[in-house]
Amino acid sequence: MNEWVYNAQLFALVIVRVTSFFYNMPIFGGQFIPNTIKITASVGIALIIFPLVPRAVIPAEAPYMMDFALFVFKEFLVGFTTGFMVSIFILGIRFSGILIGQNMGLMMANVVDPESNEQVSILEQIHYFVFLFVFLSLNGHLTIVKAIVDSYSLIPAGGFSFHSDIIIIIVNSLSNMFTIGFNIAMPVFGTLMIVTVLLGFIAKVAQKIQVMLLSFPLKIVVGIIILTIAFPVMMELFFDTFDQIKTEMYKIMQAMY
Repeated sequence: MNEWVYNAQLFALVIVRVTSFFYNMPIFGGQFIPNTIKITASVGIALIIFPLVPRAVIPAEAPYMMDFALFVFKEFLVGFTTGFMVSIFILGIRFSGILIGQNMGLMMANVVDPESNEQVSILEQIHYFVFLFVFLSLNGHLTIVKAIVDSYSLIPAGGFSFHSDIIIIIVNSLSNMFTIGFNIAMPVFGTLMIVTVLLGFIAKVAQKIQVMLLSFPLKIVVGIIILTIAFPVMMELFFDTFDQIKTEMYKIMQAMY
């Protein structure tokens, strides 16, 4: 095969993997970023890492273009699956904010999420932005780029192979998503459950007290106090989640070859 043709095909495969990966990333995959910018950034990153990509056996031109199309699809699966693993843990962070917001009675206090262009809970958005700050402060963006480069040493271009371990890892990560959400929300969630039980007890004992009117401001105040006290613990859990993201990214990549 002509060297120029080979390099063009290999570069196209790199673009597919990088683009499908970043479309699942926080911020970069948001709807508020035009597709032209996403594609341009993906091509730029692909140009940077292309010299580091090991040479792979790529099907020659016609009549083997269907084989090359299969390579493109495999590269899409590698990038999409790896990016999906990252988004699962991001959803766990958002889930914690939803749990706390529901129990504090703040589900009606919504804001517009610029990424999805949908109404979301204000606490969900706060948790997401705090974790995003942690992610960037720990050089998470560089970790992502490094993971893409390392993926080629684990999965050569067109080297994707389906194994049952992929499904097992994804299912376990989905389970971890709820575990992360409950662990982060538990201090506030547990305290507010106790407050709810106490309010129910007061409603039975002192029926003249307007418990419904009392419960809304009380839960908000208690929730804010517990959030403030438990903030260092939540930050530790955010750091642990970041470590899990790195571990699971490499685990799923190892399972795809």
